[in-house]
Amino acid sequence: MALSASFLELFATFVNQYEKGNDGIILKSGEIRAALVVELRIFLNTFRDSAAVFNDINVIEAFHSVILDTYKTHPYLVQCWCDFFAKYKEKTNTSFPTFTSLNIPSRSNANPGEKLLSELNATINSMMKAHAETQKLMLSELERLTNQVASLSTQLQAEKERNMSLQLQIRDQTVLNTLQPEVEKTAKQLDAAANLLKGLAQQLQAPLSSTSVSVSAPVILKTASAPEKAPSTKEAVAEKALASASAPALSVSSVNKASI
Repeated sequence: MALSASFLELFATFVNQYEKGNDGIILKSGEIRAALVVELRIFLNTFRDSAAVFNDINVIEAFHSVILDTYKTHPYLVQCWCDFFAKYKEKTNTSFPTFTSLNIPSRSNANPGEKLLSELNATINSMMKAHAETQKLMLSELERLTNQVASLSTQLQAEKERNMSLQLQIRDQTVLNTLQPEVEKTAKQLDAAANLLKGLAQQLQAPLSSTSVSVSAPVILKTASAPEKAPSTKEAVAEKALASASAPALSVSSVNKASI
């Protein structure tokens, strides 16, 4: 979770308040105070530029313990921080039950300003290192997820192709089912035509068989007789005389038969 806009706004107010205020303690040198202001400005700019690296709770916990430890040497800094802390809890409705009270004695009186800066820097550095490790883990996880997505994409493409093939098969089967009645009808028509042709062929073969029998029957041909020999002249005269002699007898007989 990144730093919230409320945190950045209130932290900027905290830095400005400390920069413009007065510690109430005469320091041997103004360098420590100036260095604190510069360091706080650096923190503020870092938080603004890298808000995604940190989160409100971790930063507040880190600053809280370090700043409260300088209560005796930097009371005004502690006061500014307490103002920030109270405003943040009120604005975000956040509670911090694990925080210690403000009455924490300073652990060391030697160079309190330098100690504060050192501890703040160490805290921020450790937070940034932890974030860097987290980023490495996230990058490793991202790479794993990327490979998994690539594998799933390949499987998805294969499933799409398989689905397309099945759709084509289903479409072909649908077309076949649609054409099946026509195919069956055409097959029946072809069977009927074949039967007609078969019957016609049988009818054509019957006359051809009878013709074959009559042709094969034996045919008796009448041979021409030899020409008759013309009677000779003598024979012709005899036959003529015989005919003349028998002619009256035939006539008398015919008359007698008629009169009777």
